[in-house]
Amino acid sequence: MEHEYHSFVFLYKIKKVSLFLFLFLLDEEFVSAEIEETKPYQIFVEDNSGKLGKNFSDIFNN
Repeated sequence: MEHEYHSFVFLYKIKKVSLFLFLFLLDEEFVSAEIEETKPYQIFVEDNSGKLGKNFSDIFNN
């Protein structure tokens, strides 16, 4: 099953957005949040090229 990723790319370009809002806007069909003790807010997005991952700290603090 293929998905359109325009919303994903758009959200990743947004800086300083609240964590709640970011999680709320993500499409649950292709996004899964893996909770870890050391990296509690790491989100992995799976697309046709494989599995992409980025920490929230990298997204919002750059």
